[in-house]
Amino acid sequence: MNLWRFCSRVRRVGIEVAREYGLEPFAVIEAAILLQRQEREVNGELLEARRAARNRTGLSWGRICDLEDAGRDHASVAGLDVVAREVAREYPALGLGQGYTMDRHEHVDEAALLWELLRKPDPVVRAQHDESLGREAAEMVAAGVVPF
Repeated sequence: MNLWRFCSRVRRVGIEVAREYGLEPFAVIEAAILLQRQEREVNGELLEARRAARNRTGLSWGRICDLEDAGRDHASVAGLDVVAREVAREYPALGLGQGYTMDRHEHVDEAALLWELLRKPDPVVRAQHDESLGREAAEMVAAGVVPF
Protein backbone atom coordinates (compact mmCIF):
# COMPACT_ATOMS: atom_id res chain seq x y z
CA MET A 1 0.00 0.00 0.00
CA ASN A 2 1.20 3.47 -0.82
CA LEU A 3 2.20 5.17 2.46
CA TRP A 4 1.02 8.60 1.30
CA ARG A 5 -2.37 7.14 0.36
CA PHE A 6 -2.63 5.45 3.79
CA CYS A 7 -1.68 8.66 5.59
CA SER A 8 -4.22 10.63 3.58
CA ARG A 9 -6.98 8.16 4.58
CA VAL A 10 -6.06 8.65 8.25
CA ARG A 11 -6.02 12.43 7.76
CA ARG A 12 -9.34 12.41 5.89
CA VAL A 13 -11.14 10.49 8.65
CA GLY A 14 -9.49 12.63 11.34
CA ILE A 15 -10.48 15.87 9.62
CA GLU A 16 -14.07 14.74 8.99
CA VAL A 17 -14.61 13.55 12.55
CA ALA A 18 -12.87 16.63 14.01
CA ARG A 19 -15.24 18.89 12.02
CA GLU A 20 -18.27 17.04 13.35
CA TYR A 21 -17.06 17.44 16.93
CA GLY A 22 -15.63 20.95 16.46
CA LEU A 23 -12.12 19.84 17.41
CA GLU A 24 -8.58 20.32 16.16
CA PRO A 25 -7.95 17.63 13.48
CA PHE A 26 -4.34 17.05 14.54
CA ALA A 27 -5.47 16.19 18.09
CA VAL A 28 -8.07 13.70 16.80
CA ILE A 29 -5.57 12.05 14.44
CA GLU A 30 -2.96 11.74 17.22
CA ALA A 31 -5.56 10.30 19.61
CA ALA A 32 -6.67 7.76 16.97
CA ILE A 33 -3.06 6.66 16.45
CA LEU A 34 -2.61 6.35 20.22
CA LEU A 35 -5.83 4.30 20.58
CA GLN A 36 -4.85 1.98 17.75
CA ARG A 37 -1.40 1.47 19.27
CA GLN A 38 -3.00 0.60 22.64
CA GLU A 39 -5.35 -1.90 20.97
CA ARG A 40 -2.39 -3.53 19.24
CA GLU A 41 -0.47 -3.80 22.52
CA VAL A 42 -3.42 -5.20 24.47
CA ASN A 43 -4.39 -7.73 21.81
CA GLY A 44 -0.83 -8.61 20.79
CA GLU A 45 -0.12 -10.99 23.65
CA LEU A 46 -3.51 -12.69 23.31
CA LEU A 47 -3.12 -13.10 19.53
CA GLU A 48 0.35 -14.58 19.97
CA ALA A 49 -0.97 -17.02 22.58
CA ARG A 50 -3.91 -18.04 20.38
CA ARG A 51 -1.61 -18.63 17.39
CA ALA A 52 0.67 -20.78 19.54
CA ALA A 53 -2.30 -22.75 20.88
CA ARG A 54 -3.61 -23.33 17.35
CA ASN A 55 -0.18 -24.51 16.21
CA ARG A 56 0.30 -26.82 19.19
CA THR A 57 -3.17 -28.37 18.98
CA GLY A 58 -3.70 -28.29 15.22
CA LEU A 59 -7.13 -26.80 15.89
CA SER A 60 -7.86 -24.07 13.41
CA TRP A 61 -11.28 -22.48 13.34
CA GLY A 62 -12.10 -24.51 10.22
CA ARG A 63 -11.00 -27.80 11.79
CA ILE A 64 -13.12 -27.14 14.86
CA CYS A 65 -16.13 -26.44 12.62
CA ASP A 66 -15.52 -29.66 10.69
CA LEU A 67 -15.29 -31.67 13.91
CA GLU A 68 -18.45 -30.09 15.29
CA ASP A 69 -20.29 -30.73 12.02
CA ALA A 70 -19.32 -34.38 12.44
CA GLY A 71 -20.84 -34.36 15.94
CA ARG A 72 -17.52 -34.27 17.79
CA ASP A 73 -16.21 -31.97 20.50
CA HIS A 74 -13.04 -31.33 22.53
CA ALA A 75 -13.24 -34.74 24.18
CA SER A 76 -12.82 -36.45 20.82
CA VAL A 77 -9.42 -34.86 20.13
CA ALA A 78 -6.71 -37.22 21.38
CA GLY A 79 -4.29 -35.59 23.82
CA LEU A 80 -6.04 -32.22 23.85
CA ASP A 81 -6.38 -32.26 27.64
CA VAL A 82 -2.61 -32.58 28.09
CA VAL A 83 -1.74 -29.96 25.48
CA ALA A 84 -4.40 -27.59 26.85
CA ARG A 85 -2.88 -27.76 30.36
CA GLU A 86 0.59 -27.09 28.94
CA VAL A 87 -0.68 -24.17 26.85
CA ALA A 88 -2.57 -22.78 29.87
CA ARG A 89 0.66 -22.75 31.89
CA GLU A 90 2.81 -21.29 29.10
CA TYR A 91 0.32 -18.64 27.94
CA PRO A 92 -1.56 -17.07 30.87
CA ALA A 93 -3.02 -14.46 28.46
CA LEU A 94 -5.43 -17.16 27.28
CA GLY A 95 -7.14 -17.11 30.68
CA LEU A 96 -7.42 -20.90 30.90
CA GLY A 97 -6.17 -21.26 34.45
CA GLN A 98 -2.78 -22.34 35.76
CA GLY A 99 -2.28 -25.54 33.81
CA TYR A 100 -0.17 -28.16 35.57
CA THR A 101 0.52 -27.33 39.22
CA MET A 102 1.64 -29.46 42.14
CA ASP A 103 -1.16 -28.32 44.45
CA ARG A 104 -4.13 -28.46 42.13
CA HIS A 105 -7.25 -28.29 44.30
CA GLU A 106 -9.84 -27.32 41.74
CA HIS A 107 -10.73 -29.15 38.58
CA VAL A 108 -10.60 -26.98 35.48
CA ASP A 109 -11.33 -28.47 32.08
CA GLU A 110 -8.66 -26.59 30.12
CA ALA A 111 -9.44 -28.61 26.99
CA ALA A 112 -13.07 -27.41 26.97
CA LEU A 113 -12.00 -23.81 27.69
CA LEU A 114 -9.36 -23.91 24.96
CA TRP A 115 -11.85 -25.40 22.49
CA GLU A 116 -14.31 -22.55 23.20
CA LEU A 117 -11.57 -19.96 22.91
CA LEU A 118 -10.26 -21.28 19.59
CA ARG A 119 -13.71 -21.55 18.02
CA LYS A 120 -14.18 -17.78 18.38
CA PRO A 121 -12.61 -15.33 15.92
CA ASP A 122 -9.44 -13.55 16.97
CA PRO A 123 -9.85 -9.98 18.21
CA VAL A 124 -9.27 -7.47 15.44
CA VAL A 125 -7.22 -4.32 15.86
CA ARG A 126 -8.97 -1.46 14.11
CA ALA A 127 -7.06 0.41 11.43
CA GLN A 128 -5.99 3.99 12.15
CA HIS A 129 -8.38 5.20 9.47
CA ASP A 130 -11.36 3.30 10.93
CA GLU A 131 -14.20 5.75 11.47
CA SER A 132 -15.25 4.21 14.81
CA LEU A 133 -11.69 4.67 16.05
CA GLY A 134 -11.80 8.29 14.88
CA ARG A 135 -15.04 8.89 16.75
CA GLU A 136 -13.70 7.30 19.92
CA ALA A 137 -10.58 9.44 19.60
CA ALA A 138 -12.69 12.58 19.14
CA GLU A 139 -14.70 11.75 22.26
CA MET A 140 -11.46 11.35 24.21
CA VAL A 141 -10.15 14.68 22.93
CA ALA A 142 -13.47 16.40 23.72
CA ALA A 143 -13.42 14.95 27.24
CA GLY A 144 -9.78 15.98 27.72
CA VAL A 145 -8.64 12.42 28.43
CA VAL A 146 -5.80 12.33 25.87
CA PRO A 147 -2.31 12.58 27.44
CA PHE A 148 -1.03 15.39 25.20
